[in-house]
Amino acid sequence: MLIAPKDSKIDSVAIGPSFDLAKFIGDGKIATADVKSVPVGKYAKAALEKLGAWEAAEPKFAMTENVRAALALVARGEAALGIVYSTDAKVEPGVKIVGTFPTDSHPPSSIRSRRPQPRSGDGGLSRVPAVVGRQGHLREIWLQVPDQPDDLKNMFELSPTEWTAILLSLRVAVIATLVATPLGIGVAWLLARRNFWGKSVVDALIHLPLVLRRS
Repeated sequence: MLIAPKDSKIDSVAIGPSFDLAKFIGDGKIATADVKSVPVGKYAKAALEKLGAWEAAEPKFAMTENVRAALALVARGEAALGIVYSTDAKVEPGVKIVGTFPTDSHPPSSIRSRRPQPRSGDGGLSRVPAVVGRQGHLREIWLQVPDQPDDLKNMFELSPTEWTAILLSLRVAVIATLVATPLGIGVAWLLARRNFWGKSVVDALIHLPLVLRRS
């Protein structure tokens, strides 16, 4: 997006193949992030090269460390124009969008919409973008994370062996519950309602697992 200070007299700029940014800006400056290392700067350069306007406009650029710094230059009026992401322009009250670059003039400009791109030889790792730093000093980096399934359903796909193990566990749990419940109720009733020889021993054996230290 092409932006200008909020109080600028520039309201709408038609950006196309014949757009001469250098002539349009005159003696003013154009702010954007570094065209060599920051994605938005790379997109700005690619778009202007596609439109044939980069060579003449390059000397007029004020390149910053990140998008926020470029926005600040435009908002303070230190740059007459700026090139940033539309999402960033919309959250900065000191600027306004005055022009939109043709969609075919640059690569997709939102890192938020890109899926992780696997790299061969990374052992199932993907590279994903992230933004780190404090406000006004943000920078974009790439992180390597394990590949994730495309769909949540894949997370619950089990092999026949795994299903067999789950069903066996459920079967054993049900049988153990059916056997232990009547026995437990009977023993509890005897301990509560009857006195018999060896009652204290039975009571101690029943409570023994509760007091033994678990390994």
